[in-house]
Amino acid sequence: GAEQMLALRATIDATGLGKAAFAHSSADVYHEQDAIMLGYTVRSLSSMMAAVLVMVLLLTANFPMVFVMALCLYSCCTHMFGWMALTGTNLNALSLIPLLLSVGLCMDYCTHIAHAFWSSARGGSSQRSAAALYARGTAVANAGISTGLSQLPIVFSRSSVFTTFFWMMCGMVLVGLFHALLVLPVCLSLLPHAADSDEECEPLASLPSLPVPAAEPASLVGKPTDDN
Repeated sequence: GAEQMLALRATIDATGLGKAAFAHSSADVYHEQDAIMLGYTVRSLSSMMAAVLVMVLLLTANFPMVFVMALCLYSCCTHMFGWMALTGTNLNALSLIPLLLSVGLCMDYCTHIAHAFWSSARGGSSQRSAAALYARGTAVANAGISTGLSQLPIVFSRSSVFTTFFWMMCGMVLVGLFHALLVLPVCLSLLPHAADSDEECEPLASLPSLPVPAAEPASLVGKPTDDN
């Protein structure tokens, strides 16, 4: 594997022969890929997460929302690595592409719920979280289920390309829906209520009320004047 290839090259370099001796194998093209895959994956995921979060910030101008989305992305990527270990999917060029796609898909699911939460105008964190889930939960669930059903035709394939893509897409949908419909609403409901104060949710209530003129006594209404 890649470890043996790197160890052999280190041994040859330690002999001091320079370019006079080298190791080569027809399988080195695959071992080279495995040797750089982990570092390349970390750099690619970091770049994609940064790009997505910058776009969310530009479109929403909401720093608390961006912070929550960053935590969601980090958790989704961690769960995707756990899903790969659970299904026995190796990290390679076939699984890397769906893994990078999961950043956008998980962000899509979670952003709908988070945007509905911060768009809610009344109530505390628990009420706003429930309202966001009620307003967008069905649409997000339908999107995830339809995406999962679209992958069913390739489950019967014998090609490792299609089977790897199937398992990664299934993990992507499950992890995304798990965070959007369960983890994120629970975390949002635990936010402090200082951001949901009555002054912020109902600004009109803090305005001073105008004095109301006193009503004329009923006994004076209709009383004849001296002129009459």
